[in-house]
Amino acid sequence: MGEHGGFMFSWSAPDVREVHTFVLPSGRGQWSKAARQCAIDYAKEHGVKMLWTKIREQDHNVIHYAQQGGMQFTGDVIETFGEPYRIYRMELS
Repeated sequence: MGEHGGFMFSWSAPDVREVHTFVLPSGRGQWSKAARQCAIDYAKEHGVKMLWTKIREQDHNVIHYAQQGGMQFTGDVIETFGEPYRIYRMELS
């Protein structure tokens, strides 16, 4: 967590975490880009090999943010609470 929000890594499988992003509007832009990289570095340092997330199809700004950080659409769509979510993931090396 930081000044404008943060990230939560939820265990999914060994070396795999689902990431949830919480960034206030005041943190969007350069702060969120730097925070994203810190979160990725933290995950790597703690042995995480893959991150994944689910994003609502209509949240284009969130999709763009995830893709800028290295996430790629897997082609999978799941329904959560009656809404379709696209699955994005990234390998950490």
